[in-house]
Amino acid sequence: MMDILVDTSIWVDFFKGGKTRKSQLLDELLEHNLVCTTNLIKAEIVGGAKSQKEFDLLRNYFNALFCLGEYPAIWEDITKYRFKLKRKGFNANIS
Repeated sequence: MMDILVDTSIWVDFFKGGKTRKSQLLDELLEHNLVCTTNLIKAEIVGGAKSQKEFDLLRNYFNALFCLGEYPAIWEDITKYRFKLKRKGFNANIS
């Protein structure tokens, strides 16, 4: 099975102790080592730490995840697929 890339908004809810279905699903995926990340997501989450201790914990946490390599055209692909998904009714602003 492939690893699943989890959006920053889900991580934020998860680390705030969220009890949403998305946070519960992330917890299940982490238990089965099915989560990967990117350098952008890592920078967003770890860079938002409120203290040096939290920074170190988050950095270690994200360093333990598989990090997808970013090839040169990744942002073009992201833009294209986001557009296609939005046209099919999927929106990045999920609550």
